[in-house]
Amino acid sequence: MDMTSISQNRSEIVTIGLFGAISVVLGFIENFIPLPVPGVRLGLANLGVMMMFYIGGTRAALVVMILKICLVPRLSGNIFFRLSLAGPSGIMAFIGMYLVFRFMSRYTSSVSMGVVGAVLHMLTQLFMIDAMGYINGIFNSGIVSWFLLAAAVTGILTGVITALTVSRISSLLPYEKSVIGFRPPDK
Repeated sequence: MDMTSISQNRSEIVTIGLFGAISVVLGFIENFIPLPVPGVRLGLANLGVMMMFYIGGTRAALVVMILKICLVPRLSGNIFFRLSLAGPSGIMAFIGMYLVFRFMSRYTSSVSMGVVGAVLHMLTQLFMIDAMGYINGIFNSGIVSWFLLAAAVTGILTGVITALTVSRISSLLPYEKSVIGFRPPDK
């Protein structure tokens, strides 16, 4: 390996670590933000994952997602309950966001990715809540549509924040990463 590639690998590791830390800290902080619908969170922890899709690519986004899934429940308490929901729902959200990013990014934006990820995350959590017996028959109640509406709104929010943030910070990154959707502004 030459010095340039070693330096670039270090920069990528540092960037992944930074966005992983952002996801974990935001995931912890959003536990303290009261919302009118119990069980719904803003999805701020997903910002680091979504940004990494555009800044570092799929592999980097997956690493940040794994860090988020493993660390946020440990910091938030009630580890078994949170891991039983965070693992499957995080994986499904990641798969949905990956599919949007990989196959539709020329036609959609980070807002679409945010909505798909949030809705899949919510659907999977509701399925796990029902399947594990936390709340039996949740899909038979009228509350599911409200949860999905809340997920779509939070997905729009995270998508807009991702678009604004990535467009502003991409030129500051120490390495050049060409990912469809965002390019550093010309100086």
